[in-house]
Amino acid sequence: MTLLLLAGTGDARRIAERLEGRDVVASLAGATRRPDPLPVPTRTGGFGGTGAFRQYLSDANLTSV
Repeated sequence: MTLLLLAGTGDARRIAERLEGRDVVASLAGATRRPDPLPVPTRTGGFGGTGAFRQYLSDANLTSV
């Protein structure tokens, strides 16, 4: 299982810290110009709509959100 963590809040940061070392990718919307780094791989920016989001999940082999 590979998880996509929709991050950007203090709660998401705490979750990311607990998931460090596991198969997880955090996603930040990009609203904050210079966010503090998360301890897991992180992508920034929108997905481009529902279809593009589904394609990203497939391309990245993500199984859970």
